[in-house]
Amino acid sequence: MYVYYQLENFYQNHRRYVQSRDHEQLMGMDRSEEELEKCEPLITEAGQIRNPCGLIAGSYFNDVISLSTPGKSMDEIGISWKSDRDVKFKQPDGFDYVVADPGVSTDTDCVTQKSTGYRYTTKDGVGYCYFYPRDNQTFYLHEMFPQINPIDGVTDEHFIVWMRTAALPTFRKLYGTIDSDFKSGDTLEFTVDSNFEVSSYDASKAMVLSTIGEFGGKNPALGTAYVVVGSVSLFLGVVFFIKHLNYPRDTGSKTLLKWA
Repeated sequence: MYVYYQLENFYQNHRRYVQSRDHEQLMGMDRSEEELEKCEPLITEAGQIRNPCGLIAGSYFNDVISLSTPGKSMDEIGISWKSDRDVKFKQPDGFDYVVADPGVSTDTDCVTQKSTGYRYTTKDGVGYCYFYPRDNQTFYLHEMFPQINPIDGVTDEHFIVWMRTAALPTFRKLYGTIDSDFKSGDTLEFTVDSNFEVSSYDASKAMVLSTIGEFGGKNPALGTAYVVVGSVSLFLGVVFFIKHLNYPRDTGSKTLLKWA
C-alpha cells in the first residue's frame, strides 16, 4: 500500500519556481551569495546563506505522517528516484556527526566535542552532535524545518521527492509504503503533524492511500487521454470518408508520367 500526500492549487510548475534552485549547492558544494542568483529571493536568511536556497526548498512540504496502527509499519526508504539519491543530493562538504556522550544534553555540550556543533535527538532517544562547515555563516535545511532529520539534511528522501517538481497544480507525492497483508475491514490509523500551511492561498492538502495490481496503479489521466485522442481520430476519419464519397479525388493518367 502506498501513502501519498496530495496538494491542490499549488503551482510547482511555475517557471520561476522551477528554476529557483542551485544544483551545485544541492550536491554539497560551497557556494557564495553571488553564485546563487537563481535562488532569488530566497538566498539569505538573517545574513546567513540558505542551504539549500530557493523557492522549492523554502516551501518544503514539512507535514509529518506516522502510522500508528499496532503491528503495521510504514517504510519511508526508497521513495525517491535512485538517480536523485546517488547523484543530485549530497551533504555539504565537511559534514560530520558523532553519537553524543551520555552526559550531553544541550547544544553547548556538543561544542565541547568539536569546534562547533548542534544537538539532535532521534525519535528512539539516541542523541547526536552534528557539524557543518561555515557553521555560523549558513542557515541549513534542518534550521528552516526542524521536522527534518538533520543527519540526512538534503539527502532526506522526503526532501528529494519534494524537489522533483510536479507538472500540474494538483499532484500527489509518495510519502511511504506499507508492505503488509490486509483483510477486508482492516483499519489503519495515522498521526499527522500538520505544519504545511495552505489556507492563506486557497490551496488544500490531503493524505491518499492507494494500492497497485499486476498492471500498476490507477491512473485515469492516461486512459482519458487515449479515449479523447481516439474519439477525435475516429471523428476525423468519418469526416474524410464522407468527403471522399461526395468529392472523390480524380485518378491521374499513367500516360502523363515521364517514365511510364
